[in-house]
Parts: sequence; C-alpha cells; structure tokens
Amino acid sequence: MIRLFGQQKTFFSKLLHKNNTPNLRMNEIFEYRLEEKKLNAVLLSISLIIILTLAVVIYWIDWENLLKGSIAGDIIEKIIESIRSKTFFGLFLTSFIGGWFFLFFPLEIYYFSIIPEANSYFTLFFGYYLGIVAAQTINYWFGLRANRICRILISPQNFYKMKGYLNKWGLWVIIVMNALPLPSPVFSTVLGAFRYNFARFFILMNIGAILLYSGMLVLYMIINEIGEENLSWIRF
Repeated sequence: MIRLFGQQKTFFSKLLHKNNTPNLRMNEIFEYRLEEKKLNAVLLSISLIIILTLAVVIYWIDWENLLKGSIAGDIIEKIIESIRSKTFFGLFLTSFIGGWFFLFFPLEIYYFSIIPEANSYFTLFFGYYLGIVAAQTINYWFGLRANRICRILISPQNFYKMKGYLNKWGLWVIIVMNALPLPSPVFSTVLGAFRYNFARFFILMNIGAILLYSGMLVLYMIINEIGEENLSWIRF
C-alpha cells in the first residue's frame, strides 16, 4: 500500500513537472526579449541619424568668426599653436585626439613623418606615447558603455563565441594589434564592448605601443645613419 502510494506520488510529480516545463526549441533562449531588442535597434538608428545631422551642422558653422575674441577662441588658438609647434603637450594632444577610434587618423604615418622635425627624441616619443595610452583607455571605456549596443547588433551566439576567442587568443592579438600599424583604436573599443579584463588589456596595449613607436624611432635612426644616398635604390 505504501509502495503504491509512493508510485502514485512519483507519477503526479512527473506530470506536474512536465506541465510546468516550457517546451523550448533549440536556441530559443537566445530569442529572449527579442521585441525589446528590435525596439532598441530602431532607437539606436534614430540616435545615430540625429548625431550625424548635428555633426554636419557643426561642421558648416564658421567657428573662427564665432569664437574670435572670446576666451574659448583664445584657448583653441593656443592648443592649435601647440600642436603645430610639436611641443610635448602638442604631441600628446595630437596622438590623444587622433587616437579616438572614430577618427581613423594615420597615427603611425604622422609620427614617422615628424621625427626629422623633433628637437628631442625623448619628448617626441613620450609625448606621443602617453597620448596613445590615454586615447586607447578612452576607447576601451567607450566600448564598455557600448556593451549594450553590441548585444543588440550582434546575436548572442556570435557574441559569446567571439568573447571566447578573445579570452583564448587575446594576449597575442592585443600585442600584435598595437605593435603593428593596424586599427588598434577600433580593436580597443571592441575589447571594451566584450568586457575584456582591463588590467591585462592595459599592460598588453602598453607593451605593443612601446614596441611600435620605439621601433619606428630606431628604424629612422638606422636609416639616417646609413644615409639617404645608400638607400637611393629604394622606391616607394
């Protein structure tokens, strides 16, 4: 009798469990809150259109006459002069602003082109290098803020698949991306979006940047030591 009761209890437990368990299709969990994600994608598109419109309007404003004689105008003029003079602060600003991921400024080409004008290799290297580090940190931070956007634009399956690749190969990829003339600012933003470990990113990014810009400096000194006459056979 007790055994029969136990079997009935087990039967009803399985029945209740079966009725309360949702019948999920394969990968259905990745479609969670799909309507909300579609709405967020639409709002994101509208926001981007508004930002681009404002950017065009700002571009066509005659800022020189608008700010002429004002405190803001004087500050901007001094900043521009500092950049043109290639002072330590000017070099820092050049690489800092040029290192923002959405500007696509040719950082490496510009750096190599201004080496002959440098009064001090120390000033040139550290001014430029510190600006790069600051810009890459900003790019990473922006990526952190854009994590939600990435989850909208990238399917969850691909998102976590890419994150797995970064966790596995990220060490070497970060060094290579920063040690070669590659789009490292964009890559730093991607790392932030995938919430890659910041301490590890910061150390590896610094190693790559030091290798790149010190290497370019050494390359220039070697070329300068050999002499242009001996390198006349090189054609670009």
